[in-house]
Amino acid sequence: MSDFTIDKDIPAPSPRRQQFRYPFAEMAPGNSFFFTPDARYSLESERHRIDGAAREARQSLGFRFTVRKVTERGVLGFRCWRLPDSDEKTEQPTPQPQRAATPAATPAPPAAAPAGRNSKTVPAAPPSRKVAPTEDELRRRGYSRPAVT
Repeated sequence: MSDFTIDKDIPAPSPRRQQFRYPFAEMAPGNSFFFTPDARYSLESERHRIDGAAREARQSLGFRFTVRKVTERGVLGFRCWRLPDSDEKTEQPTPQPQRAATPAATPAPPAAAPAGRNSKTVPAAPPSRKVAPTEDELRRRGYSRPAVT
């Protein structure tokens, strides 16, 4: 038997609207506001506070913001801008139709560039994931694995 009683037909509370310390909800794209740091907090701490508040506003309102440290009229503070929505940025260029390549019009691949200091070849990218060394590599490097007892 539990110590809890189950109640029926009690309505759930209505969701609360998030209240922000900063005027995020009233901002239009391109708008900004300036504020000075609270004297109780360090400059870095205040930056983390506004960044966190802007992140919460983005999640709940769907707006994007950026914050920069600025000096205005000799006062060090922060300015927060609302950025354009992703569909307001720029129009995407219309993709051009691809032409079918004919065998006669296809150019030959360029000759391999000489390897050297001034060659314009780009070296291969390093592997994106580290691979654990083998037992032989570890022994060559002077490492030994502890004995399992």
